[in-house]
Amino acid sequence: MLKQLQNVLNYDELRRAYQYAENICALRIRHGNTDYWAQLFALYQQGVAQHTLRNVNGVLPAALFKNVVTVALRFAAFDWVLGFVRESDTPGYVAVRR
Repeated sequence: MLKQLQNVLNYDELRRAYQYAENICALRIRHGNTDYWAQLFALYQQGVAQHTLRNVNGVLPAALFKNVVTVALRFAAFDWVLGFVRESDTPGYVAVRR
């Protein structure tokens, strides 16, 4: 459904829609519905492809980077994780806590 909205919503609206969907998945997972892991991974993949995981400054928060990698590894998506990590190895892409 969110893919269909990408031509209707502006970037900030689309980014927020993805965040809402990710939060719903996380809430369902915390309540024991493990079927939402796959949906969350799909949202992360789409978010990486469309750059909607980055914040308003164009930076990916470090905690979200960790979450994306952790969820992808649940599905043994090693090649995808490697590509994601390599793409994220651009200075300023990931917010690093200092």
